[in-house]
Amino acid sequence: MIGSRVGSVTGRILGSKGASSSDDEGGAGSPQFTRDATSGVAIPQSLAEWTAFNTSAGTSFMPDHSRLCQDVSGNLADAFGGQALVLSGSGSFRQSVPGWSSLSAVTPGTTTNWTVTSAELPSTVSRARLAYGYYTTTPGGQRNFCALSGGANPLRLDVSTANKLMLQQAARSAIVSTQTYMNSPFIALLVHNLDLAHGGATPLCKAYTQLEIIGDTTAVAITDANEGFGLVNSAGTMHYLFEASFSGVNAEFTDTTARAFMSALLNSAVPW
Repeated sequence: MIGSRVGSVTGRILGSKGASSSDDEGGAGSPQFTRDATSGVAIPQSLAEWTAFNTSAGTSFMPDHSRLCQDVSGNLADAFGGQALVLSGSGSFRQSVPGWSSLSAVTPGTTTNWTVTSAELPSTVSRARLAYGYYTTTPGGQRNFCALSGGANPLRLDVSTANKLMLQQAARSAIVSTQTYMNSPFIALLVHNLDLAHGGATPLCKAYTQLEIIGDTTAVAITDANEGFGLVNSAGTMHYLFEASFSGVNAEFTDTTARAFMSALLNSAVPW
């Protein structure tokens, strides 16, 4: 189970510290945001809740889009950015995930994905995608979990036949996780940080999970195409619980700020 257990119903609203104990609940007028009632992981439902979350976390990363993945059919609606992820194939909806009250949208088999084919997040600026996932079957081949581009110069976070996460950036060799992720819900933040002022000596391309950093030393150009979930369709079923995407200064995560952000999402410190 990710994070601490809180509440008994989906979408418990927590106070400014985002904790589960009553003495950490904010009083009247405190910033509030939602955590999943069972996992304890933050699932902000609106821009106002993202503002409250960032206040609690001591960060300032506001998303452009968020798909809550609680849809009953079709496309995955955008909570506030006006850009749904469009269904291709036959998805499943509102499926349970162990340790969570929130339900999941599912890409079964080999032909289903949810994507936008236009430039959801322009490749000329920094961008990032946060996604919560779960799967129980080893993929038949490299299976995409989420992507900032699936074009000729892709940026994807895939799952391998060894149940490792794989960071695939353009034509570079994939960087493979040290951890395995099957049968356990996970959260991942895929970052393409092009800003030297915020990113350090060189731009970076990394994926952050609750267990590890999967990183490339530098970021290279990627294309604006097919952004979303499930872009490499080898056999393998993926569950999606929550998503948010970021651009510009709001996507300029470093290891330090990603650590604070991810720890606040989880309501517990990450080990890296």
